[in-house]
Amino acid sequence: MPVKSGFDSTKEVELVLMIVSRDPRSLAEKIAGLESLAGYRLSRRPPVAIHDVYLDTSDKRLKQRRLNLRVRRQEGASWLTMKKNPGPFSWRRDERQELEIPWSQSSLDRIFQELGRKGINLPAAKITDESDPVETLKSSGLVVTQDRETRRESSNVLPQAGEQVPLAEMAVDSVQYNLAAQTVSLCEVEIESKSNEGRKVLDAVKKSLQERFGAELRPWKHGKLVTGKAIRKLLENGELEGQLEGGFLKTESFDKIDRAAS
Repeated sequence: MPVKSGFDSTKEVELVLMIVSRDPRSLAEKIAGLESLAGYRLSRRPPVAIHDVYLDTSDKRLKQRRLNLRVRRQEGASWLTMKKNPGPFSWRRDERQELEIPWSQSSLDRIFQELGRKGINLPAAKITDESDPVETLKSSGLVVTQDRETRRESSNVLPQAGEQVPLAEMAVDSVQYNLAAQTVSLCEVEIESKSNEGRKVLDAVKKSLQERFGAELRPWKHGKLVTGKAIRKLLENGELEGQLEGGFLKTESFDKIDRAAS
């Protein structure tokens, strides 16, 4: 994972396809096992387990300022990330300002300083060797707004011949939202550009996947955070009654989730 040492503006170009199959796990495994698509070679990478926890103040001051604060655990390491999302009327919807740094006392102090500059002042927290990042942040008055776990099966998208530099990355994510009363799972495919010709590669890979799997892959404009918030809201309102099977969302639930997230 790259370390972003400043509150940088980064532009990410990516596409998301939600798996809306009767057997999402099986289809996810099938896609992850593909060796080629759209004339490109797929080079599979080792699976990765990611645990993301988002936090906010109890009065949602971060949300009001379009800020997200996240603790990510991956491969034995913890990271602190603060993102600022563009406004709802921004034409650069794929641009995010992001500060991502390894978990440490200096990192925590820096995040709190950044929050303070934005009018969100939190009590200082002290880290010890045994400190849990989430519990440490909660001790400063923050509350958990989303807890999710992702198993990522990714492949580099490479040219069939010539220099084997990744043009894009295709990730098949099995996502589990850990909610108060239950867990809710779904699977999705993310295709992210890694080169100057990324948009062309993304469109070609997306088209090839949709031709192969048809309506079982649905274009999805929402990120995991927004999708999870919509799921929680619908569950609390009783609007997803009977819409889970084996912990996974049924295909008919995604219209409701899309509307709630929009």
